[in-house]
Amino acid sequence: MSKAQRRFWSIFISFILVLMIFLGISEMYVTIHKWIKPSHDVTALRVGLVLGLIITILVSTHSLAKIIRTNPNAVSIGTTNIPNFMYHSDFVEERNLADSKLINKNRDLKGKISKQEEYIDELINELEVKDIELGEVAYISDIFIRHHKNASRLVRSLIQMKIGSGSFVTMFWMSV
Repeated sequence: MSKAQRRFWSIFISFILVLMIFLGISEMYVTIHKWIKPSHDVTALRVGLVLGLIITILVSTHSLAKIIRTNPNAVSIGTTNIPNFMYHSDFVEERNLADSKLINKNRDLKGKISKQEEYIDELINELEVKDIELGEVAYISDIFIRHHKNASRLVRSLIQMKIGSGSFVTMFWMSV
């Protein structure tokens, strides 16, 4: 069943439930009214009550439909539990749209997220700078290591020439 169909059926069933509730309340009102005033005409107050009732029915229907759509449990009507086929996980976010505590908490969390993103950007920039510095140090270190190896070879060569036969200075200049 599509999301639009679930929305329609949840509103329809909620409307029926609200009508049943208000029918029971109005019957109680009529019974009590007949006891108090057996013959009574329609007044402006009664029209205002009817308009209030219509608005209340619409608001209650919408609220109950929202609850039915966002609640995965079965719908209870008295002792009967009807499986809730209107529930869908996409509607769960609708439940708390007007909750000011959640809105404020969400705003605070978004602020913290932006601060964390700025901090992460600063860390990444610092890492890039350190990487450049480390590259320069590694280049210089490679040069020093190469010089050290060359110097070690020269010293070994000089030691071998000194140990070997012939004039040390002559052999040295011939090898260079």
